[in-house]
Amino acid sequence: MSGFRVRFADSTYQVVAHLASRLQVPMAEVVRDALSIYWWLARERMAGSRLLIERGGDVNELTIPSLERLRPESGLT
Repeated sequence: MSGFRVRFADSTYQVVAHLASRLQVPMAEVVRDALSIYWWLARERMAGSRLLIERGGDVNELTIPSLERLRPESGLT
């Protein structure tokens, strides 16, 4: 297993700590899950999918600026 250290701004650290506390999981699990979700979103974007959020009767497209740079079939696997 490989590892590395990440330094977060205090506000980001607090968000991760809050989520870990609410979910009752280690902070590392929150970060792993977040990365896993980001990877899934990236693959969907490369496949040409649109990401939609439905709240009540409203549907809005989710735009993540860093993922907008990915074009379908850009080769990231």
